[in-house]
Amino acid sequence: MRANSAARQRSANHLYQAPRPATGLAETAEIALHFPVPSQRFNRGFENGSGIISNCVINLSPDKPAVFREIYRVLKPGGRFAVGDIVLLANLPEQIRNDVTAYVGCIAGASELTDYVRYALDAGLADLAIPQITPGTQLAALLSLGSTADELQTATAAALASIKLHGHKPE
Repeated sequence: MRANSAARQRSANHLYQAPRPATGLAETAEIALHFPVPSQRFNRGFENGSGIISNCVINLSPDKPAVFREIYRVLKPGGRFAVGDIVLLANLPEQIRNDVTAYVGCIAGASELTDYVRYALDAGLADLAIPQITPGTQLAALLSLGSTADELQTATAAALASIKLHGHKPE
């Protein structure tokens, strides 16, 4: 870990009063399920450093609806969030669904796009927008697929997209 990165991590841990940084996948998912911050901690906008930003962490959680409920809980009314994650546009090939590397890479744990948005809506988050959708071609290229690479990579790429999802907690 670079020094700058380590300083940011220490600062983030202090801000959120986490007992220590996550050291593994299970701990990362646990922090996402139970943010170590009081309710309504984050208020409007990102201009003053408030709000919630996440990049490909929600897919590591086995209970994605609970993560969106936590986002709702810690935001103050009017507080905003922006998350980036991988979603499914179709079913993944079974070989990829069962691949640990694909899970750790946020691919095998991905939810269908409609489910992902529904989790945020069901949590009470509002004015959802998806300002960016990136096809899964580059994501699938990162996987080491072995001898059936071309066929499997094509099927995987067709099933994936990377999205940015924005919204806020109603006033």
